Amino acid sequence: WGNYAVPQAYHLGISVESDGGLAPNGGYGYTESIEIYKAANATGSNVLMYWWEPDSLIESYRGTDYEFVPIHLPPPTAECVDARVSQEDRCSANFTLQVGSPMGSCDAG
Repeated sequence: WGNYAVPQAYHLGISVESDGGLAPNGGYGYTESIEIYKAANATGSNVLMYWWEPDSLIESYRGTDYEFVPIHLPPPTAECVDARVSQEDRCSANFTLQVGSPMGSCDAG
């Protein structure tokens, strides 16, 4: 699976950083992401993650002080979806290719 978090954050001015071990963009795997979320909740720390629904992790925190809160990005128009960076470019070591065009930085929808 993949997502558009790198181009979305870059083009929408969301200043975040990822220090994971997955190349080329420093991402984290599924199990590591769950551990990060649990650790953030245990320490009362904030964390920003790309996640999806339905998923049991979201359900396990629903209604608690640590409930996931969605962030709404610009709506996914046909033009935006067509302008999204390709799967190949999302995995490129070239940052310019990873972020693609600002026109493709809408919500995943």
